[in-house]
Amino acid sequence: MSRYEGYEAFYKEAFARVLFRALCITGNKELAWDVAQEAMLVMVEKWDERRGRTFDDNLRYAAGVAGKQALSARRRIAVQVKTLIQLGGRRETSAVPFDVEVEFAHDLMAALEGMSVQERAVAVLSASGMSTGDVADALRITQSTVRSHKQRIRRGLHLPSVVLALGEGDA
Repeated sequence: MSRYEGYEAFYKEAFARVLFRALCITGNKELAWDVAQEAMLVMVEKWDERRGRTFDDNLRYAAGVAGKQALSARRRIAVQVKTLIQLGGRRETSAVPFDVEVEFAHDLMAALEGMSVQERAVAVLSASGMSTGDVADALRITQSTVRSHKQRIRRGLHLPSVVLALGEGDA
């Protein structure tokens, strides 16, 4: 039996999900890609001990690694930007966008755990700035379904930063 037996199948099925989690936190495709690849490298290093576990257990582990790495990357970038500003420099346009703050990312990830797949998609797309119509088009659902999901999400969250990101006026 090869040391990496089963890893390729896990990678093929899990990578997109790990990448999505990293993208939700970083808000930047390139950074999310790097974070997801790093998380999968951690998995390959630990594959001997994790191989016998369920796919879902390994996916949770890899997504957790990606989440921690993404938050660390965001913090490092935030410190770099703050330092540049304090030193009188300008924030370069190529820097990671900060439309989603680190605190918001923590709140969002915790909130996403208890939602249905469709509610999570609505929450993430809405939080990224998409309108109700754009979210409906992207998910191929009606605008009224998007509004219903947003109302249900707001009622169940009690997280002001997430509620604000979901667009109070765009119920």
